[in-house]
Amino acid sequence: MFTKHQPKQSKLTVLIALLISMLALLACGSEELFTAENAQAGFATMQAAAQNAEAYATQAAPTLQALATQASAYATQSAPTLEALATNIKDTSAEAQATLQAAGIDRSYLMEKARSLKPNEAGDVNLTITEVELNLVLQAGLLFAEENEETAALQATTAKLTNGTIVISGNIERPVAGVLTIVFQPLAINNEIQMNIVSATLSGNPVPNFLLTRADTTLNGTLNGATEQIPGSVVVKNIFVGEGYMTITAGKTE
Repeated sequence: MFTKHQPKQSKLTVLIALLISMLALLACGSEELFTAENAQAGFATMQAAAQNAEAYATQAAPTLQALATQASAYATQSAPTLEALATNIKDTSAEAQATLQAAGIDRSYLMEKARSLKPNEAGDVNLTITEVELNLVLQAGLLFAEENEETAALQATTAKLTNGTIVISGNIERPVAGVLTIVFQPLAINNEIQMNIVSATLSGNPVPNFLLTRADTTLNGTLNGATEQIPGSVVVKNIFVGEGYMTITAGKTE
């Protein structure tokens, strides 16, 4: 999960599954996940991402064209599993990066989304992040770390937003092999987001502290990095995690 050299097959399978899920979510209508304050910015961003990906696939890369076709089929009718769809995609980091770029997703995606938000009548700003958005941003961060020979976190894993928690899970191979599951509870403490570890196992055994630290640092950096870009001198006041999305409320200190 946390080293910079991830097996290409598992990495691209995760990436393609996430991108297909994003397009399927768009097709089914994702506006219900967003609050009124950021619905326009968030939904418009997701629509633009889908349009950019479709245009890129048509004009530049046959592989992405095939991906777009498969994603459309998955979103509109009964489709094979995501793993089966992903097996036809050529497995290279370059194409994974191109797919993210075509969809308009990079490490700064959530920061840009936060900067576009406006306060409500109470002066608060609600930043809603979908499960798909979080996973794509984490994947973009992983690819950036690999390209720059940095220590990568959250390798070969996905994040699930459910019942007040962020669940990180997946099969990792390095530095320790096993099935990893970490359940985080994000809390608003001292005007910022901090992670409380609810549980953590690696194939039924305790998770090494350095893996917990990497996962914690990655999630904290991703989420706090976004909230720091919300306009105005605001602080984190509340965090709500529902099924498939989370909403971070920031506002002026009282």
